[in-house]
Amino acid sequence: HLIVCSQKDLIDPVHRMINNIISYSYSNLMIPMAASVGGWVNHPLKISESFKEANIISKYHYFLPDALILHGEHYLQRDRSGQKLDDAYLDRFLAALKMKDRRKVKEEIHRFVAELKHGPYNAEYAHEKIMDMIYLHYSFVKELNYSTRDIFSDSVLYDFYHFHHIDQFKQWIENTTLMTLDYIEEKQKEKLKEIVEKVKQHIEDHLDGDLFLDAVAQLVGLSPRYFSRIFKMQTGENFSDYVTERRLKRSADMIRKFDWSIETISQQVGYQNPAYFTKKFKDYFKVTPTQYRNQHTYCADSIADQEFDR
Repeated sequence: HLIVCSQKDLIDPVHRMINNIISYSYSNLMIPMAASVGGWVNHPLKISESFKEANIISKYHYFLPDALILHGEHYLQRDRSGQKLDDAYLDRFLAALKMKDRRKVKEEIHRFVAELKHGPYNAEYAHEKIMDMIYLHYSFVKELNYSTRDIFSDSVLYDFYHFHHIDQFKQWIENTTLMTLDYIEEKQKEKLKEIVEKVKQHIEDHLDGDLFLDAVAQLVGLSPRYFSRIFKMQTGENFSDYVTERRLKRSADMIRKFDWSIETISQQVGYQNPAYFTKKFKDYFKVTPTQYRNQHTYCADSIADQEFDR
């Protein structure tokens, strides 16, 4: 603590002296310093009042880390302020999180921090708002049935308790929200992959039945339109094209292995109309089912003859 006595309440010399001390401390000891200055008093017994003001003003170094010296009545007025932050700041932040809009999330964090830095909010209230933002983030994660400990390392959670100023908080909340969105995106990709794999297995098990888009989408609890989109995203094929391909490939496999009639095979893969089955088969393999059987029977006989000759 430094007490300055002067016959005139000139603040500039005091600031120069403090700047010299700060500069010396950093250049020689590598210790960063900042100062808060209380008001002038005209009696030694009132020095405690100035000291109290300096302590009050010092709370705002957290919000103004670039200011090496804080001094002035406006900080004391700010500390007495009962001004409340517009709810829209946090509402927009939460909305951006729910939309998973990284650019918007970052933009709302910057807007929120700038308002707390320069707005007329006392320090205690501003710290409460910071905790409110953190809680919104935490609640967003919990509502999705994830745990913050699954997303963040212990070092990230440790940093939460060691902010020295609001810019560190800003960087931390930016990093953690972006990490959260990355984690959610990866988990959703895994879930969508599991859904598509489940559907593909269902298709394999029910090639002889009805495999309508609406029914399969309902099976996995998704709307037909959304399911159709994610199926194509995961497989690169339309759902109906995929089902058709699997039916035709299964039928080709059965034609090679069994001497069943084409009508029986067509029913085994979900085609009740043999003529329509034959058309679809020829569109895909460029030959009719009977021609396909003959080709593969000939190939099998040729291989058998070669083996016999040996």
